[in-house]
Amino acid sequence: IAYDHTFATLSAYNKTQGLSKGKAIFTGLKKPSNEVFMVAIVPSTSLKDASHALIQSQRKRDMRPSVVMTDTIPKGESFWKGLYGKDVDCQLGLFHFMHRIVDTLDSHSAIYWSCLVDLKDSIYIYDRNDLRLLKSALMKGTLSRDGTKYTEDEIEEMRCSKLWKQRYDKYLKKVFHLADVMETKLQEWIYNWENKCD
Repeated sequence: IAYDHTFATLSAYNKTQGLSKGKAIFTGLKKPSNEVFMVAIVPSTSLKDASHALIQSQRKRDMRPSVVMTDTIPKGESFWKGLYGKDVDCQLGLFHFMHRIVDTLDSHSAIYWSCLVDLKDSIYIYDRNDLRLLKSALMKGTLSRDGTKYTEDEIEEMRCSKLWKQRYDKYLKKVFHLADVMETKLQEWIYNWENKCD
């Protein structure tokens, strides 16, 4: 089961309803069916503000997940174990895991994008076919308004920039490394970057 707080959806809802009460929408998603089984408007991201809805949801469904992923772990782990049993594995979602690292980096540093790309490479790779097709389109100039054709080196340089994320990242499926590979690559990333500065 994955739980998460979302903000943009609530902002749009508040505008249409003329409300300004809630801060976030707390959602529960059941894997592998991707069934959204719980939605609650909450005044804060504190677990206490969603606990009543969580307890009621559990009473109705009596779910026994082996893993609970949330955006707040390790906070609240005792609550989740109390709700789903002491054997439930509580994990921080991958998106939130990455953001906790990225938020510690200096985005104004000259080496920020290289460091960030290296971090992403430690966690996932792009689907080879998607990347091949994107590079081909960039080299042919079919993705630019003015027909600009990029070289392999220019594409690699662009990958270490905000432009890549804004324009091309959405076209590429991500394939995550296996856990032991990811762990090794993250250790290498720490070793390579922990003392770097511009």
